[in-house]
Amino acid sequence: MGSNFSVKKTLAANFIAGIGWGVGATIGLAFFLSLVTWIFAQLGGIPVIGRWFVEGINVTNNARELKDANSRLDR
Repeated sequence: MGSNFSVKKTLAANFIAGIGWGVGATIGLAFFLSLVTWIFAQLGGIPVIGRWFVEGINVTNNARELKDANSRLDR
């Protein structure tokens, strides 16, 4: 009973399939992000995202200042 299983052919096929999946995922993500960006531009929602990032930065800076103040008190 002969087997037609070839390790080289299996590895080559899986490698090519992986490259195809990676290219497809990249193109799909680029299309999706382009669409989301276009929708935000149409709705004027980009400033909302900017405010959200600024709020996150402010929270991080406040936490850092609080940590620094507490470390000075512990000395």
